[in-house]
Amino acid sequence: MSELAAPGKPDDRRVSILHVTESYGAGTATAVRQYARSTPEFDHYLLRSLRREGKAERAGDSPFVATWDLPKQGITALSRIRSIADELQPSVVHAHSSIAGVYVRLALRRGKGPRIVYTPHCFAFERRDVPAPARALYHVAERILARNQDYLAACSPREEQLAKSMCTISGVGFVPNVATVPEDLSSDSGSFHESIATIGRISPQKDPDFFRQIASEVRRRDSRFAIHWIGDGDAEDIAKLGYAGVTISGWLPQRDVIDVARRSSFYLHTALWEGFPLSVLEAVRLGLLPVVRSSPAFSHLPSDLLFSTVDEGVEMIRALTESEGRRREHLARWRVALADNTVANQHDALCAAYGVAMTEATDRG
Repeated sequence: MSELAAPGKPDDRRVSILHVTESYGAGTATAVRQYARSTPEFDHYLLRSLRREGKAERAGDSPFVATWDLPKQGITALSRIRSIADELQPSVVHAHSSIAGVYVRLALRRGKGPRIVYTPHCFAFERRDVPAPARALYHVAERILARNQDYLAACSPREEQLAKSMCTISGVGFVPNVATVPEDLSSDSGSFHESIATIGRISPQKDPDFFRQIASEVRRRDSRFAIHWIGDGDAEDIAKLGYAGVTISGWLPQRDVIDVARRSSFYLHTALWEGFPLSVLEAVRLGLLPVVRSSPAFSHLPSDLLFSTVDEGVEMIRALTESEGRRREHLARWRVALADNTVANQHDALCAAYGVAMTEATDRG
């Protein structure tokens, strides 16, 4: 997706949204694109810094009227946000991820321009790869900056709960993530493959060592299992996963991701912290069996759908492998648990976040 020239001010009759993110790649990029596609009655613009994996998408897939690069340096980024907002004069500026949330809430002023909306896609103070004092500092910063926003659009019930404990001035609401797998590519053939997949950046958040331990034990018990990590990361993590028999695909366009994932029957998710993972929604849409590690992001789901330890994860895979009936029941229960994660619900929640009544949004579309 190349940078486009500024198109001038949006049509005054239509609501315009400027999305801002310093981490345009993987789940964040997918979520931002889906927000735009779920509300086509609005004009959507994008100001972003690309992550390496964000370059895998095709230019023709963009739902944005125009796109600009966001500098990676803090002061320059603030200036860029002010400049684009002054020129575009959008109805809403929607910040995505913690750093973009800092930039937008420092660059703009609540009540003196566009409506300021913020989606953390997982608060930075939820991280477990930084020391406790740093997490405490992130928490204080979020409390202070929350005073300069109009609405926090949480991507999970957990994130909404955390936001309500901090945001005493702005509104707070839950905007559900939705699967982005095209309907013509979804599948539920019922066939079983001794194969496990996961999707995403190989990073501390995903806890690749925990994933490696499960992969090693599964393959020790049954060497026929193939295990795929669809994504990329640093050389050391890739090497460790490779020793455990995990195949690393590198970053792929969405249709290639789907092709690789559909060769598996299990989707193994081992993240320690997150907002709410799109990859689990995509896996369920594709008919894969979710094997999901318990974390705060899933606290609203039945606990027996989740596992906590390596042994529990391996046992869940074993039990599902041995019983077709259990596989059907497991997938059906996940579909019930995620039944409210629909485009219609996301649309209505975004209209609330943007301060637009549903009838008004319809009239302007």
